[in-house]
Amino acid sequence: MLERMHINETVLGMAMQASAARNAAISSNIANVDTPGYKREVVGFEKSLAEALDKATAKGVDLSGVEITQGKAREAFSWRIDKNNVDMEAEMSALYQNSARYDALASCFMSAKKRLALAIMGR
Repeated sequence: MLERMHINETVLGMAMQASAARNAAISSNIANVDTPGYKREVVGFEKSLAEALDKATAKGVDLSGVEITQGKAREAFSWRIDKNNVDMEAEMSALYQNSARYDALASCFMSAKKRLALAIMGR
């Protein structure tokens, strides 16, 4: 049971790190909305995590291959003359969604810590 709790906390922690990295990427995109030729930055994590969870066995989950990736968006298309592909409305929406996701993850993480403390204290 403790190993399962550790895995849950590890996944929550990794998801929070990915969310923080995503927040930095979105902030960079917003800051460079008027920079000619700028290509928006993206962060990947969920696909790598899903692949690890798909490979889970009765023995457990191997999270060693799960990584947070950062890079430029694959879509090179830009409808703007200056070849910048940042859409301010999309970035603001992504910023809001990411903020809500981070808050939910932090809440889950704190709840897990409280449950562990209650189990240790025997209350």
